[in-house]
Amino acid sequence: MKNYRTCIQIAEEIDYVLKTRKLTLRECVALYNQCYAKDIFNGKKTPLNKDFIQRLRSGKCKIVSTRVLGLCTFLDVNPYADELPGSVTREIRSLENLIRQRPELEKHLVNLIKSLGNLAKSNLDNSEQGEQ
Repeated sequence: MKNYRTCIQIAEEIDYVLKTRKLTLRECVALYNQCYAKDIFNGKKTPLNKDFIQRLRSGKCKIVSTRVLGLCTFLDVNPYADELPGSVTREIRSLENLIRQRPELEKHLVNLIKSLGNLAKSNLDNSEQGEQ
């Protein structure tokens, strides 16, 4: 079973997603409840409200509940802890924080990361061909 990220980490990412999608709490609640109306009607899901999302965003949520997981699924937020080595995770978190502070850098950093990935893949492909 995978471990969940901390509530604070999840809260930060949910807050970031809401801001980047320019969703108000009211809009997010309405879209979520509309999307899952059938499950809410059948009692499979609990409807969301602004207070719940605000508590989560402000870090006042203490456990990763099914409601938190439902919101994560709805917003495409990964609630699970990274399985990357610690040094990679730290660097990725550092880049995420930088993007939060300076959103205008996001496009450039994403392009840089893609280029690094392509370069690494190309080097691996070339070294595998050399071995054959």
